[in-house]
Amino acid sequence: MAPPRGEVDTSSATATTKTTSSNKSRVDKDGNAATASTTAMEQETTIGPDLNGSKPPLDTKLYRQIMLPNGLWCLLIQDTVAMHQHDGQPMGFSSDDEDDEEEDEDAEMDEEAKTTSKKSSRGRGKKQKGDSDDENDDEGNDDEGGDDDDDGDSEDEEYDGGGIRDAAAALLVGAGSAYDPIECQGMAHFLEHLLFMGSEKYPGENEFGSFVSKHGGCDNAWTDLEYTVYHLSIPQEYLWPALDRLVQHFVAPLLLESAVDRELQAIESEFQLNRPSDECRRSQLICATSEADHYYSKFGWGNLRSLRDIPKKAHGVDPLKELRTFFNRYYYAANMRLVVMGANTLDQLQKQVQDIFCQIQALPRVDPKQQQQEECATTAPELPLPVDPQEITSWKANENYNSPLAKMGSPFTQKTSLQKIFRIVPLKQRHKLVLTWPIPAQIDKWKGKPCEFVSHLLGHEGAGSLLSYFRKCNWATGCSAGVGDDEQASSHWFFTFSVTLSKEGLKEWKQVVSAVYAYIGMLRMYSLGSTSTSSSATTESGGWPVWLYDELKQIDQVSYLYSDEESPEDVVCGLVENMAPHYKIPPARVLDGFALLFEFDVNGIHDLLEKYLPPTNARIDLTSSDFGKYAEMDLSLDPDSTDTRVHNLIIHEEEEVFDPKAWKPQIEPNFETFFWCSEVPAKLLEEWDKLAQPQKPLLPFSLPQENPFVPSKYDLKEL
Repeated sequence: MAPPRGEVDTSSATATTKTTSSNKSRVDKDGNAATASTTAMEQETTIGPDLNGSKPPLDTKLYRQIMLPNGLWCLLIQDTVAMHQHDGQPMGFSSDDEDDEEEDEDAEMDEEAKTTSKKSSRGRGKKQKGDSDDENDDEGNDDEGGDDDDDGDSEDEEYDGGGIRDAAAALLVGAGSAYDPIECQGMAHFLEHLLFMGSEKYPGENEFGSFVSKHGGCDNAWTDLEYTVYHLSIPQEYLWPALDRLVQHFVAPLLLESAVDRELQAIESEFQLNRPSDECRRSQLICATSEADHYYSKFGWGNLRSLRDIPKKAHGVDPLKELRTFFNRYYYAANMRLVVMGANTLDQLQKQVQDIFCQIQALPRVDPKQQQQEECATTAPELPLPVDPQEITSWKANENYNSPLAKMGSPFTQKTSLQKIFRIVPLKQRHKLVLTWPIPAQIDKWKGKPCEFVSHLLGHEGAGSLLSYFRKCNWATGCSAGVGDDEQASSHWFFTFSVTLSKEGLKEWKQVVSAVYAYIGMLRMYSLGSTSTSSSATTESGGWPVWLYDELKQIDQVSYLYSDEESPEDVVCGLVENMAPHYKIPPARVLDGFALLFEFDVNGIHDLLEKYLPPTNARIDLTSSDFGKYAEMDLSLDPDSTDTRVHNLIIHEEEEVFDPKAWKPQIEPNFETFFWCSEVPAKLLEEWDKLAQPQKPLLPFSLPQENPFVPSKYDLKEL
């Protein structure tokens, strides 16, 4: 039988190791890496909570968490599978000198190894989907950073067993596109590109990428809303030379002016690749119609227009100076997380990681007084430090992380988004309806995951479900519900319900929305019967069925306990995202905190249904090729425009039958998406609100039936 999922001791181990930290570095206004010597002092590396008791039983890897003296939280993974492939022995280390001798022979490989941004495959927000939902059909990418550039390799591809599998590492920086200065939108993505164009120790342009490529590895990066991830995989014997080259870009990058134009062109190419994606276009339209003073309204993708033309034309700003300030302000050890997986013992991994990564500056390099003297035209205020400088080496620092974005709240207001209908012209032939409710960030509800519970009910496909009803009416072919990975932020989350409509469903879209609120009304009826003192209420007493939570908990447990072995690169990328500062996950729960249910949060479910899913708190996006063909729209963006968001949103009065020819469409200025906006009529809101009241549904809805095939015991029967 599998071991019980008991609580893991969250206290740090007493073991410590000595390491030396002896330099401070910063990037000056001319792009030179300056180093100020400080008195070397011995400091301690502390070992964090043991994760080996919370890993799945089939996972043979060994884990150790360490906190470096500069505040860098590291997760070390001893790859016992690779060691077994190497006759059970740890791998040796390649000679740096030998690697350097080979550098000149392969200089022509520089261009082939350029680091590009990549789409993340995260598992934090679980969306329940119908089998025909086309949400992922787009060839584009929903994330801010651009497209996946992994040469067609599947991220979920299992290890094929050939030879000794690679080592891997991922480093996360707690700053993404949300931190872009308003004058240079896309700055975080721009830094992701330019960072690897040489360092003080390894000045060759793209020397890191060339080294990794030459030795049969691969490296990549992506920019998200609140963090940026850099990762690599490489044959075991070259891991440490590769990491030594990697770390120098976070210690003393050159940020060469000569590489700026080329990397801006690379960003523009990524943007153009994602521009045909209807999901990306809708996502940016949501940003562009959010509140103007909210960070969510920025254009995080970045392109030539936002990073080169607008900064100089509208603000007189030098993007490279802005970029150096961005690096000095956010790229410091206490704002980073690291995962390293290799065929070495945990002690060997710890020694190497200490020696290499203690070089990163502990806190921001920018002194406020000195920054005022620098020739930087930015008007973006410096955000407050999210960590206490005196506690950066504490194992409570992550839980005490204070995101500077958290207090900004929802980017949706009634003025711009709520109670509005946005009709969007797609590039592909499609009809899609999306309801979006802004809710408070649920970061502190990781134990009970109320959103997962509600999305499980809204998104199920069996008898009595919304999807079953839609199919009987010939209105839809698929649906999904929940909070996606790109819909979570420190300040807010977006809970969405999306439906892939048929032609008939497009005509009856108001009835589709009515059905959704009728189902929510039924859920509210069950929720009102459950309280914090009666979390196991039965249907007879008006609460949730006792088996409903248990079944969902068991499904999550089976998925976690018997998950497939992932590639080293997928392992380190997934775990480093779990450790992202703004998620504030306790270190003891890095492995299973986002995968399992630990409690039935009936109050959280009640608040979600009662406070945040009413019709007055929703935005409606209706995408249809029946609204017009993009190529035939007689409208274009003003070439002299410096807008990155929609100013002066025109809101029409909703008509009984929408006629796209009656109104001139508006245009989103980045993807150039055509759309119309109208107000949801008060009478319709009132009708939906009545349907959403706690009551037995008038439509043929019911909760999912109990599934007798969900296992609760995992031991094998004796023969």
